[in-house]
Amino acid sequence: MAKDKVGSFGTEASRSNKRLAEKKQVSNSKLIFDEIFVRIPGSPSKFILGPCFKTMLPPELSPRYPLAEGEKLLLHCVQPDSFKGKTLRSWPHVSRTWIDWVDRVEKAKWEVWKSADIYDAIQLSKIDIPKDKNLIYAALCYWSISTNSFHFRFGMMGPTILDIVSLTGLRPHGEEVSVPLAIAESTCDFPKYGKIKECLTYCKFLDVSMGAMSVTEEEHISFLVMWLCRYLLCNSSITMIEQCTKLAFALAMGKKLALAPFVLSNLYHGCHDIVTGKFDDATGPFWILQLWLQSYFPEHQPSTSDNGNAPTYGFPLAEGVLRPKTFNHYFVFFHTCSYRPASQFTPFSSRKFGPEWFKRSLDPYFQKLNRTELKDIWASYLIARDIPYSIVLDESSKWKCGVEHYSPNQFARQFGMKQAVPLHRSANDFSIRREEDNVEETESRFSQLKRKFSFVPFNINPSSRTFFDSWWSTYIKNRDKTAIDVLRKISPCDMPLSPSDRQEVAAPKSIGIKGDSQSAGKFGQNMKRNYKGGNIPSQSFVQQDEYRQQRNSYEAAEKISTRGISCKVKVPMHPLNRPLGL
Repeated sequence: MAKDKVGSFGTEASRSNKRLAEKKQVSNSKLIFDEIFVRIPGSPSKFILGPCFKTMLPPELSPRYPLAEGEKLLLHCVQPDSFKGKTLRSWPHVSRTWIDWVDRVEKAKWEVWKSADIYDAIQLSKIDIPKDKNLIYAALCYWSISTNSFHFRFGMMGPTILDIVSLTGLRPHGEEVSVPLAIAESTCDFPKYGKIKECLTYCKFLDVSMGAMSVTEEEHISFLVMWLCRYLLCNSSITMIEQCTKLAFALAMGKKLALAPFVLSNLYHGCHDIVTGKFDDATGPFWILQLWLQSYFPEHQPSTSDNGNAPTYGFPLAEGVLRPKTFNHYFVFFHTCSYRPASQFTPFSSRKFGPEWFKRSLDPYFQKLNRTELKDIWASYLIARDIPYSIVLDESSKWKCGVEHYSPNQFARQFGMKQAVPLHRSANDFSIRREEDNVEETESRFSQLKRKFSFVPFNINPSSRTFFDSWWSTYIKNRDKTAIDVLRKISPCDMPLSPSDRQEVAAPKSIGIKGDSQSAGKFGQNMKRNYKGGNIPSQSFVQQDEYRQQRNSYEAAEKISTRGISCKVKVPMHPLNRPLGL
């Protein structure tokens, strides 16, 4: 009898849950467009990027979106001297020996690199990119760690997988970088050099790993480990070295890995760490963030030479000469910038640089690209999902991995589409604290979404819906009310660059290992562990008149007192009639 009651109760509970799910589904269908390509009536080739809300936001969601409950941007607490004494120690610096090693291994392994689409990114590591710390720190004052996006006056922006591909040439598609990949490579042992355990710095690791005769597989794997840790992901933790070793094995074996999403997730995680640490040192590929900021905000691009044959969009920016400004200058710029011309939302749409598959995927007249590959590329660009930033598991973690959420529907204009109020959908919901996600569930969710994905050709026309403009304008007004004290302290205060800052951004490119003794030493100490398993001209981005207009508007905005700053959001309405797709 008791069993019958329990069974009856379980059946009734199941029916109740089913009814609730059906009710929620009906309710959701009234509120949201639950698809990626949302057609605009009367415009068959223009789309809203979904999933998104239709015409209203549920009242219960407003207190925790676009900021999570309890979340505050650094904008609310930063001080004029908050960043003093802080530095990005993980920033990659280039030595003559490293350049020689790249050239040496390239002669033997260039075909492997080309096949895996890591050749261009490796060549980028030969450039000693000057660091504009003030630009990075000022921008991060507007970074939301719950949505992984910048909250600027004109809307959300942020690095996308398409941006990582455009700047570095890394693949967005292919074998996913995930825990199953790491487990598959766990049977391989890292080459056991007698001297490797004595390494204390990157320099010493390079010396003991670089051979004199022909390049062996062991040397190639060692090279890839150092490139991944030191120059791509810029993280020397024990966990990162272990997972880079696994990635190095896979790449050396000729596997075509989807590295772009993995790099983006590590960048998101680095932004999370540096924001929550309030400018304390953090690791991550912040050099990519700098190139991204320079791409989307040409006002702050370095002086570049005319390099019409650059491998990717990142090369001219990396080789350019900085035009540095103070932290306060950048901070005020990001706070007062209320408008972006349409062309500045899509700085890579010219298809001028990058791998051939990348150019063809953006070319409306392409014929050679396999349709399946096109679908895989755009699925990676446009599907919102949780992406692992770590592929190494502790025994205690079982089948869990660290993830960051990717929401391309926040950045519709960056893909040339119309921006609506995006639907945030993550396994972690709006949690500020980074959670671990179940590996199998993460993989399964993306696989299911990718199977359902169908690419639809569209015309590039960055714009936004009236509903989005109204919603965002209200959010910005409320945000600024709570940040007025900070703005009063920073806006009038524009101190000149300090001698150390001038030296950092203006010094000629070095061919020796700079500073970074802590980062290098940390790498060397971790290498003692067992490794088992373990130029674009500036005008190519925007037209000259657009640049002058933006610069003039910014200079005028600087003269406005903080008390009188307008919160009005201007919507770019300049269409770009460049077709995209099949």
